Amino acid sequence: MVLMMRWIRLAAVLATLMVASAGCRSEDPATTSTVEADRVSSRTIQLFYESPAMLLSPEMRAVTLPENDAAALATVMRELLKGSANAAV
Repeated sequence: MVLMMRWIRLAAVLATLMVASAGCRSEDPATTSTVEADRVSSRTIQLFYESPAMLLSPEMRAVTLPENDAAALATVMRELLKGSANAAV
């Protein structure tokens, strides 16, 4: 009886290890997203700044941005933080 219980425990441990190791397979690296992030193109973006009349004034800029929109967000934020090129604003 004790020997049989040990075999059942061993089988349960082995089954658990097999299930756990099945989920630990290495997947192919996501090369498409990194390739998209590396490709850049010049795009025209429209930024809005507050004018002295407390209204939003648009400003167009040509910026070199990555094709991936998520990667381009940092560049757009840097352009916003530079401030307006218009001295009146």
